[in-house]
Amino acid sequence: MPSLKETYRFCTLTIDSFCQSASNQLLYGRVLGDNAIRSDFGWIKCFITDFLHNAGVIYRDIKPENILLDDYGHLQLIDFGLSKWLPQGCHTSTICGTTQYMAPEVLDPELYYNHAVDWWSAGVLLFQMLTNQYPPKSHDEINIMLENVSKGATDMVLKLLETNQQYRLKSFHQIKIQSFFHNFNFSDITLKKHKPNELLKKLFDETTTGNNQVLSHFDEFDD
Repeated sequence: MPSLKETYRFCTLTIDSFCQSASNQLLYGRVLGDNAIRSDFGWIKCFITDFLHNAGVIYRDIKPENILLDDYGHLQLIDFGLSKWLPQGCHTSTICGTTQYMAPEVLDPELYYNHAVDWWSAGVLLFQMLTNQYPPKSHDEINIMLENVSKGATDMVLKLLETNQQYRLKSFHQIKIQSFFHNFNFSDITLKKHKPNELLKKLFDETTTGNNQVLSHFDEFDD
């Protein structure tokens, strides 16, 4: 089995390769719109499920601070300090992660957990992309806070933030068939056919001057 260091090298996930944090991009979803969110969130799910989980790695620390942008605006995942080799079907019990993104089962010392905890964290991240806030505890409150976003996005959040890990969205196939990703081509993500910088430029050109402070994070883009 390859070491985690070799895995990082294969993915070219070295922190010195990147110059911009994606935290601001991920947390301004209401400015960027559904297309940008689908592109960014789709990449996160492609990498976590198609590579990490299938390779037997549980990540355990999905959050904006651990996602950077490369020179073209594509997302890159960093900081595997809390990652662990965990074959599919196996469980672990170490309490670790960033509190706001930790699934309920991680915080319960009497429970074991599996790769589904990464899906919970992704649900928290998606909620942040839509609202710029952490999700409340109840689904009723989540529905209220998401009343102005698309039903597809709301359904996705609720299915990812399912407290019972047995019923939580936790496979790439389940993600692809959600209405939020209707007609979305995931192959374009893995082949990097999307051009995030161009999408951001277009969105920014269409944004009113009232959002200049938000958009100042993205003033410069390479040609």
